[in-house]
Parts: sequence; structure tokens; C-alpha cells
Amino acid sequence: MKEQEVANRLLTIYFNLFFVLLKEPEKGRNPSAHPKANGVQGGGGKPGRKARQKAKSQEAANASEIEMNDKLIAQVLTGVNRAYPFANTDDSVFEKHLDTMFRITHSANFNTSIQALMLIQQISSAKHYSADRFYRTLYESLLDPRILNSSKQVMYLNLLYKSLKADVSIRRVQAFVKRLLQVITMHEPPFISGVLFLISSLETTFPSIRA
Repeated sequence: MKEQEVANRLLTIYFNLFFVLLKEPEKGRNPSAHPKANGVQGGGGKPGRKARQKAKSQEAANASEIEMNDKLIAQVLTGVNRAYPFANTDDSVFEKHLDTMFRITHSANFNTSIQALMLIQQISSAKHYSADRFYRTLYESLLDPRILNSSKQVMYLNLLYKSLKADVSIRRVQAFVKRLLQVITMHEPPFISGVLFLISSLETTFPSIRA
């Protein structure tokens, strides 16, 4: 079997795993499936001690599952990053997978969208495949109100930094910086500090953004 065919098969496996892992955290999060999640019993009263302990145990189990899921996703991203340079990116199946990834960035919860954007960023940076589409999607995400309550803000800022540092268009980087300075007024101090540090770090690569 040729090296390119092996890489294509590996990418198909990684993408399929990625889609499964993205769906896993959504299981069990439907409020209607957990009527006591809001702290009210079926009869309208407060939950008892056993009910509170059960809810606490469930939260811990969910947190552990999400953490394990994130680690698995990170490994899949690593696998994609290693296989992609050897794959045939003109393959129609590959393009279909990539289209699905872009749809995920718009339809899924924000934390999942970040994971999908990370995968697209790795593909885009390797061979500049769908680079314009990726940066357009990333730019649109700056106005997403879900960032405010996301638990992946650090991951999102790291994605922004890696993406902008690798960009070949100084005008696009300037547009991102301008938009970032506009939206940080809606955020909490930790995120604001992260954005300002990001911009300061980008000045080393793009001195002209100071203007």
C-alpha cells in the first residue's frame, strides 16, 4: 500500500473518531433528562440530602468524562497533524470531512466549536488548505456571545495566537486585532488580560499592528 493511501485511511479513521468524540460530551446534558438539575424536586420542594449527593456524584462523573474526552480529542488532533502532510488533500472524501468540520463550528456548542477550529487550523497551517474560509470563520467567532461563559477561553486565545502568528496577510491580522480591541469591553478581566498579552506577543511578528 502506498504511503499516501495509508495517510488517507488514517485521516478517515481520525475524522470518524473526532466526530464521535465531539458528540460524546452532549450526552446527558439535556435538562429535560435531569429534572432535578435545577435544585427542585418533582413536587416543587428542595431536594433531600441523598438527592444532592447523587447530583454531586453525577457532576463529578460528567467532569471526569469531559476531561477524558478532551484528552482523547487532543490525541486525535496529534494524529491528524502527523498524517495530513502525507495525505491526498484533493480527495473528495477529505473535502467532505472538512465541510462537516466547518458546519460543526457553527452548529455545535462553543467548546466543541473550538475543538473543531483547532483541527481545521492544523490542516490550514500545514498546506494553507481552505485558509481563507478558516480565518473568516475564526473572525466571526470573535463576536460569539458564548465565549463569555466558555470554559475553554484559554484554549481559544491559544488558537487565536497560533492562527494569527501563522497568517501571511498583515491586513487580516490588523483586522483581527482591531476587532479584538472592540470586543474585550464585554469580557471579564482575565480574558481582557489574555487578549492584551496576545496582541503584545503578535507585535514581535507584526510590528505594524502598533499603528
